[in-house]
Amino acid sequence: MSLILKPIGRGKWRPMSIEIDERRVPPLFVTVGQRITIGGVVFRVHEVRP
Repeated sequence: MSLILKPIGRGKWRPMSIEIDERRVPPLFVTVGQRITIGGVVFRVHEVRP
């Protein structure tokens, strides 16, 4: 599964892609628009790819 994230806030930020290996991680349920905090930065899920 691949997540495309964009930081929340002002400015034109480039999207960030995160690849998740589903064999090593328990099921992860995310939806478009959901907010995720990584390293103190709040990101919004822009796209979920299988």
